[in-house]
Amino acid sequence: MVKHIQYTLSAHVSLADAEETLRLAMLAVEGLFGAARVRLDVHYHIVQELRSIHLDAANEPGQAVVRIFTGLLLREFGDDAFVCRDRDLPTVARPSEN
Repeated sequence: MVKHIQYTLSAHVSLADAEETLRLAMLAVEGLFGAARVRLDVHYHIVQELRSIHLDAANEPGQAVVRIFTGLLLREFGDDAFVCRDRDLPTVARPSEN
């Protein structure tokens, strides 16, 4: 199982500003794990229609980004800035090669 965290932003939070905050969190995590590891291990995508940011938290650098990003969002935009959900998504099995 791969763990994903979904942040759904409130109407008063700019999606572009939240993405900049995410980039700042990733920069902070580079100080802990190095730029190469963050680039390889941390993945996110934005769904503009849903005003959501999805982060892969399946590894240690990803979990660090989630913690830092959450803290920065709360400080910058307030307690009502987002709803956060854990999403456990099953891994897709490969078809058999028979």
